[in-house]
Amino acid sequence: MKRFFTEELIETTYLYCYKRLNDSEDTKELAQDILTEAYAAVKTGRRIDSFYSWYWQLAYNRYCLYLKMRSTGAVSLETAGGVIPAETEPFDSIEDDEEISALNYALSRLSKAYRETVVLYYLKELSIKEIAIRLGLPEGTVKSRLHDAKLHVKEGVERMNRIGQLSYAPVDLQLFGGYSAPRYWDSVNDLMTKQIFSVCAKEPKSIREIADEIGVAPVYFEEKMEYLLKNKFIKEKTKGTYVTDFVILPKQAWVDFQYECSCIYESFGKEITEAIRSVEKTIRELPFYGNDMELSYLLWILYVYACTAAGSNMMKIHKESLKEKVPIVYKKIKTVSRSNLHNDFQTSRYRKVTHANLFQIEPFPSRDQIISIRNINTVMKLFNNPYAALTDVEQEQAAKLIEKGYLQKKVTWLFLTMPVI
Repeated sequence: MKRFFTEELIETTYLYCYKRLNDSEDTKELAQDILTEAYAAVKTGRRIDSFYSWYWQLAYNRYCLYLKMRSTGAVSLETAGGVIPAETEPFDSIEDDEEISALNYALSRLSKAYRETVVLYYLKELSIKEIAIRLGLPEGTVKSRLHDAKLHVKEGVERMNRIGQLSYAPVDLQLFGGYSAPRYWDSVNDLMTKQIFSVCAKEPKSIREIADEIGVAPVYFEEKMEYLLKNKFIKEKTKGTYVTDFVILPKQAWVDFQYECSCIYESFGKEITEAIRSVEKTIRELPFYGNDMELSYLLWILYVYACTAAGSNMMKIHKESLKEKVPIVYKKIKTVSRSNLHNDFQTSRYRKVTHANLFQIEPFPSRDQIISIRNINTVMKLFNNPYAALTDVEQEQAAKLIEKGYLQKKVTWLFLTMPVI
């Protein structure tokens, strides 16, 4: 194909179009159409006896089709820079919302491959080369997809980024709530519900407006709307209009917030550790299992108490600082706390054993589910008697705990490395 599609052919095609159209932008569009169609035909392996005779006949046919499209008011999507010039007024023939909804419907039903290409080109304003790199496709394929897409959607490009955008470019919304929030999230994590949240985030929208934006007929999400209202994810602002009833932050704002928090807490761990070290001797004098362990093991549980005390004291200081300034509001301040994973077990000897699964630090870099219902009896058995005789199953469990650092073998007995309070 390289021997046909040379720089000379591309330049000659451009001059051929310019001579007939006398407009640089129109020339680029028509020349691209001709070259794209010819390239697609050759790539399919179509037999062409005389390439240049066939090529210039194709160029003439495309030129005639272009004139016909322009005279009937049809608009080509492939314009320079991905934007329809203002003078074409592509929406002159669309007079009501129903017609706009029909256009959105057509856009939303382009296949994923074509829709992705159209969004990147017209909405994101990427060049053909940039799209090809992002999608891992030849530039000719990108041009071909744009060409095919325009056969289905001939109008409305100028409003693509204002009306019905979510129908062909769904927003990526990550949902999360406080640790004490009801487990409603599993029922609202689908793509359509996220688009409803996005549509209703800034101002109240009617059911018809929501339908237009997400490109789905109301009948398909009315039941979902009832669920969202009942569980207070959205609320009715005025009769027939709805607004999202929780905070939605741009992703960059959330990333910035996390960065600022990391700056605040950057030295916190070091300060807490130094505070514990300063009273280590006093702590070791207290009667509990583990008071003679290495500090690296003992810190595992001491961090919990230290952070709890620090959080409580900081909140007390914060409240006091607001006491005189805002005497009424400060009494209503809601507090938050860390969430540590705690698993409760019941054994034949103990009514309740709590395993606190806390900080991912050495010597326990990954402890999730290491202590479980399967081995809790073995753990407590060794806690009560490090010399206890173990069954075959218990020996296998003990070997895994040794591997993970929960047990240490001391000649004839097994030493539990977790502080127990």
